[in-house]
Amino acid sequence: MNIREESLQFLQDLHTQLKQQNFGGLEATLLQFGLDKALSTEVLRTARKIGFDEGVILLATLGKANTNRVAEFEFELLAYQVKGKVLTWQQAWSQANQLETTRLHPFMALAKALFQAMDSEYPPEAPLGFGRKIRDKTHWENAVLLLCDAGRFGSVLPFFQQWQGCDESDMPWLLTSRAIMETHEDSMMALRSHFKTLDPCLRGLIAATPKSYATIGQEMWWELSKLRLDNRDVDGAWAAMKSIPNYEDQPNLVKTLSELYVRSGDMPQARNLLEKYIGLMLEKKLQDGEAPRKTKTNEVFASGLAEQVLKDVNRILRDAGLAAMLISGSLLGCIRENKILPHDKDVDMGIIGWENQYKLMDVLSASGEFFIDARDLKGEQTYLIAATHCRTRMPVDFFFFHDRGTHFRHAITFDIGHSLYFNFSKFQPLEHEFLGEKFLIPSNFETNLSENYGDWRTPNSEYVVTLDSPALEDPGSEDYQLQALVEIVNGFLMNCTANKMRHIVQKAQTSLHFPPLLKQRTHQLMAEWLAS
Repeated sequence: MNIREESLQFLQDLHTQLKQQNFGGLEATLLQFGLDKALSTEVLRTARKIGFDEGVILLATLGKANTNRVAEFEFELLAYQVKGKVLTWQQAWSQANQLETTRLHPFMALAKALFQAMDSEYPPEAPLGFGRKIRDKTHWENAVLLLCDAGRFGSVLPFFQQWQGCDESDMPWLLTSRAIMETHEDSMMALRSHFKTLDPCLRGLIAATPKSYATIGQEMWWELSKLRLDNRDVDGAWAAMKSIPNYEDQPNLVKTLSELYVRSGDMPQARNLLEKYIGLMLEKKLQDGEAPRKTKTNEVFASGLAEQVLKDVNRILRDAGLAAMLISGSLLGCIRENKILPHDKDVDMGIIGWENQYKLMDVLSASGEFFIDARDLKGEQTYLIAATHCRTRMPVDFFFFHDRGTHFRHAITFDIGHSLYFNFSKFQPLEHEFLGEKFLIPSNFETNLSENYGDWRTPNSEYVVTLDSPALEDPGSEDYQLQALVEIVNGFLMNCTANKMRHIVQKAQTSLHFPPLLKQRTHQLMAEWLAS
């Protein structure tokens, strides 16, 4: 178990003891984990990130009394007092000025803690207010970083303009732009909610691009294109992409550009672009002497946390009368291994009927333990909803099976914009004991696994559901052809083993349903690379 998983497990145990007001168990949990580890920056950051306010307050109180990092923990407590409206901003700032700290300007430390604690927008006068107190370049840069970290993009542009008024060099623009792009790249999904403030911020910075940094300005057009595309503004994304010189010949733009072609309805052009990208990637790998990986890595799923998340969501949904079944990888682990699959990536549950998406949203939101993006609710077009367990950030995928009379239909819609459809024999929920509790599974679970995996009893590390599943509705469709190329690209990005890459390429080149997707030159490069 890595440090992050240890921290999450510890915080989950802490949450349980606090919820039950079991103070003896609370003390035992702290001592077992180790007080020094519990008061580390890593644990405090994780507690803050998952919104575990009681944990932050408890750890900060303990840290203030048991370490020499008094100022750091005091800033945390002040921030949460402002968040809870125990103190006003002015009172917290006054108290922060009384603290002794040589590491950070008092405002910077308090503002950072406050931004990280608060969910609502920070007071609009804050950037101009604290800008006047900053004299050192490092503090200016830290201020931009904390604004970006907290998603206060509406404050970034006026703050940059104030910084530029104090420093007429290109440095304010360069450091602000880099901070924006790094935050954007790390948190694309989280930034959806910040679209209205981040879009004008990016446009303002692009308009101020110094001539000496034109290349970075072009990268920001790409960031703007990705942001708009992620927020379903296809026309706006095209406008941003076309501002990049020779955009069709730049390999790093391939995913965004191919998604634009898909969403514009030009599937042939999207396939041509991906094929071209694959060829360019192969040329670079051969030139750099980068051989394919021969063996699998030892990365494993956090199965201990997954078991708890699975039990939590099962309990919540069963109590609400919503029949959610183990499905896909979770069902395979249950039936074949009698445990969570160690190399799976998420928790999978199935629900019959797209109409149940609204009840699922209500129940999980009311629980306070799971997050669902309301934009994933698409009525009759909803086939999959990705929920997130708030404390652990563990993903839980809900598969919706649409009743088509003679069969159930399911679909996967991919980030790039296309969809694949799957047909399954009809089933009903069947109670089954797993992990010491009662779960629901499909009544025809063996048939369901066979339709999904083929020979499901034999582990197959090369299996790719989008290419191999017997349940695929139309393996000759344009969407399937595009997905075969996408899987090759994903194989590069995920550093798949040579054997798995061979399997994916074979599907793309030898399917009975469509002609080879790789041109002869690209296929030769692939064979040469796989043999290296």
